[in-house]
Amino acid sequence: MLSLNRFAFVPLALTATVFAQSADVSTQASTTAVGTTYFAAPTDAPFVYTNGPYITGFGNGVGGANTSIIETGWNTFGYGVQLSGTTDNRIADDFVVPAGQSWTLSKLHWLGYQTGAPTSGTITGINVRLWNTMPVTGGTPVWSSAANVLLTSTWTGVYRVLAVPGDNQRAIMDVVADLAAAPVLGPGTYWVDVQLTGTLSSGPWAPPTVPHLAGDNGRQSISGTWAPTADTLTLLPQDFPFALEGDDGGGGGCGIATTYCVAKVNSLGCTPTISLTGSVSASSGSGATLLASNVLGNVYGEFFHGTNGAANTPFGGGTLCVQAPLVRHAVKFSGGTAGSCGGAISEDFNAYIASGADPALVAGANVWIQNWTRDPGLAAPNRIGLTGGVTVLICP
Repeated sequence: MLSLNRFAFVPLALTATVFAQSADVSTQASTTAVGTTYFAAPTDAPFVYTNGPYITGFGNGVGGANTSIIETGWNTFGYGVQLSGTTDNRIADDFVVPAGQSWTLSKLHWLGYQTGAPTSGTITGINVRLWNTMPVTGGTPVWSSAANVLLTSTWTGVYRVLAVPGDNQRAIMDVVADLAAAPVLGPGTYWVDVQLTGTLSSGPWAPPTVPHLAGDNGRQSISGTWAPTADTLTLLPQDFPFALEGDDGGGGGCGIATTYCVAKVNSLGCTPTISLTGSVSASSGSGATLLASNVLGNVYGEFFHGTNGAANTPFGGGTLCVQAPLVRHAVKFSGGTAGSCGGAISEDFNAYIASGADPALVAGANVWIQNWTRDPGLAAPNRIGLTGGVTVLICP
């Protein structure tokens, strides 16, 4: 384990009707604080992109299930994503294809539930649209799926709850859609927008990411009119956990790294960066450079990694981008000049794999990596610096 030292006034009579269609809400606010938050990616691989954490606890739900808890002071279990009778709701969230990549998508993993459904699930369909701009009323997506492109719908092992241990009424399903007919996506910001069908009267609903972040910008369409999603109590926007599976243009989806997550600005006002260049391979023994740059000069630091997914957890005044358990690499010196941002820490990641330091780093495994450094400046919370994250699927 790693140890590191939007709104308009709505009349009350109308509010209940709108919320019944567009959000699944509690009659009271949650009083459960969200601590360490985990991201659980589906088991298929490779994943081009994963968006946000949603699991808040392991084994602390009904029957030993995992839980996704509403944050303290919030009261929305999920947002309407259903086509049912006269109800026509959709949910959208954004993702970025990095420069130099082209994504050939094969599957979308979207999370949804119907209140009162068994863990075997009651979701019967999903349709998907892709946009190259934020969805707007009257806008046109760049691609729309067939009416139903559902491949599978399986329980994630997670219940959406108001408190621990909570109840078992909202079993979150991993709803997998076929995106084989979608166009290849070049670099840029895109939005995925979905709609689900099910056999029960409540929902389907889309649970949000936990915890919320200042940059959350999910969108909901109600009968064709787009607006930001918002918790019905705090009136703050939320994002949604989903995953896109496919080929990122790196040769079968493996070897080429993708950066993600937000770095912490250091005490000198510099933003450190992380990169992983070359092809990551389980057999080559060299040739993949892991680099943290624009870090403080003359300080100690180290890389650390995990193989259980990305994270987006507040930590040390910044963000922990890797899900535990974490494996630490060797401590290294940044060099450069003290009091400057000219430091750098690097290692050959292929050589690290070949060393056998972590037996989990094998061909076909996904790995998520981040860098930590000392930051002696008085303006640095917890006296640490953090890069963003980088993730890669290891080639043979």
